Amino acid sequence: MGGYPNFIQFDPRQDDEKFEKYDTLLFQLESQFNKEAKKWDIIWGDAGVGNFFINLEDLKNCKFDDILYTWDCS
Repeated sequence: MGGYPNFIQFDPRQDDEKFEKYDTLLFQLESQFNKEAKKWDIIWGDAGVGNFFINLEDLKNCKFDDILYTWDCS
């Protein structure tokens, strides 16, 4: 929870004003390839990343009914 989101293509929150309120990373799951084992440890969609964002005030108030979900891949 928290931290800095990673995007494969771009941050969709920057393209649309209605997404600006989702200012806090709630959860991120990113694909992970294990080079030594030559296999995927985690694969999300098509080797992508999924992000769940929330407004900081909503998080402080434990209000989880307004979440932004994004997913992108290479």
